[in-house]
Amino acid sequence: MGNEPSTTARNGRTSSEVLSSPDDESEAASLRFPFLDKTTGITYDTNHSDIEGTLMKKSAWVKEWRERYFILKGGLLFFTKGKFIQPHGLIDLTTCSNIKIKDDDHNYEFEIVGSEDKFSLRAESGSLQVNWTNAIRRAISNCLSKQEFQAKYKAMLFRGQTF
Repeated sequence: MGNEPSTTARNGRTSSEVLSSPDDESEAASLRFPFLDKTTGITYDTNHSDIEGTLMKKSAWVKEWRERYFILKGGLLFFTKGKFIQPHGLIDLTTCSNIKIKDDDHNYEFEIVGSEDKFSLRAESGSLQVNWTNAIRRAISNCLSKQEFQAKYKAMLFRGQTF
């Protein structure tokens, strides 16, 4: 941790700092650090999530399972090392097409299939696996519906139609 660069959030804390756990859940949501996309420089608010909780994620490089805290908000799935630590990763569900549930009954593993990547995740129980996969499927479906709407709307405007 000592050699990692850290960014300073609006509240003056660095990204490697852990927030103290608040007593009130609504207070917890308002204290979460935003996600900063280092490629685009865009900051994403991670408060007021659709669903959040702990899942295991298979590392892309080492292929080891690591516990991560996931935050689903709209079409974006953020992940972090802990609930009150700034998210360090993002899965853009607008580029994903499917979720595959692995056949093994005892691992509760599922895979998010993107246009270029696959993300392997594992829940602690069957009910958590169902909750997460349903929420992610809804998010992917909403993203596809939004993209289809935007494509049709742009085509209508291009043809000179007005509303």
